[in-house]
Amino acid sequence: MDTSSPPRAATRPSIALTAAMFTVSAVLGAQALAWIAFPAASPFRVDSSAPIAAALGPSAAAGLELALGAAGMALAALHLAPPVRGGRVLAVVAAVLTISAGFGFLGFTSLAFAGYALVGIVPLAVLTALILLARRHPWAATGIAVVIVALAMVGQASGLFPIGDVAVRFASALKDGGIEAGSALSAIAFTGVWMLAATRGWGDGPLARAVLRRRVPLTIAAAACALPYVFSRLSWLTPWPLLGSPASFPADERAGVLVMGLALGTAMALGGILTLGLILPWGERFPRWMGPLGGAPIPVPLAVTPALVVAALFTFGGVGLAVDSLGGIAPLGEASWTIALVLPFWLWGPLLGLATWGYALHRRAAAG
Repeated sequence: MDTSSPPRAATRPSIALTAAMFTVSAVLGAQALAWIAFPAASPFRVDSSAPIAAALGPSAAAGLELALGAAGMALAALHLAPPVRGGRVLAVVAAVLTISAGFGFLGFTSLAFAGYALVGIVPLAVLTALILLARRHPWAATGIAVVIVALAMVGQASGLFPIGDVAVRFASALKDGGIEAGSALSAIAFTGVWMLAATRGWGDGPLARAVLRRRVPLTIAAAACALPYVFSRLSWLTPWPLLGSPASFPADERAGVLVMGLALGTAMALGGILTLGLILPWGERFPRWMGPLGGAPIPVPLAVTPALVVAALFTFGGVGLAVDSLGGIAPLGEASWTIALVLPFWLWGPLLGLATWGYALHRRAAAG
């Protein structure tokens, strides 16, 4: 089968995509409306580190969010997700929503919230994987669980890796800033879903064929963007720490800072591994060890949607972070090009978007 020429995209949006477009738009608009109506009492906050939000100020940025939310709801309600034929104008409209929301509401704060959210998701992912593994290999799952619990207990008792203390702090931070984090995550979801809608109008043509042919190197390059940060966090285990050091914190906080830093590095490494899934077999079919899911094809939207949401966050938030790092703008504090290199979201985002597009085209072509 020739997979070099992607087939034409469907001419109508899926019900799931339309529902997602409407939902994220409604949530974004509702949050903005709450801020405008009750600015003193509403816990909703606009990410002031985003370029447009920083230029407009919170109130005007909330007005922009309300306008984008209303426009998104209207487009979704009219079933105007862009098809290939006659849909290029609508694809441009979706792209305008994506760019406006991305540069308007995604910045350093959004990246930070997403990173900590991934740290919180990792234990749930491990637990889910163990449950699935236990369906087919119960003794292996039990053995892995025992090792994980034993390591956690030893780390807590010795004080070297106080995972329990960090978990308590994490839960407390989530309680105090959960709604604010939800505000950031809703802006991330809006941008990613509308990026997905925009791509529906560009399912063929020379660019699509070029992306399909080069999807493997594009994906490898995207995954490699995780390495600088992972390396910097691993350096905390040596006498030559990079990008900060637990030693700069009070003595009673150093172990917790080390654990959280390593957890963030692990989350970044997991992001790189998941990126590679766009070209590896387990990115198309669930691995055999995953119990009842083992061997089943992975639904394309299940892989593409979260990947594009992350690509949108990394692209827009990463550009803002890079500009801030070079200009020494808060919260980074001082000008430094190293942040832009150690956290190359500005590059990872576009590469991940192209890699995800290539994955979707590959799966569509393979399906005939």
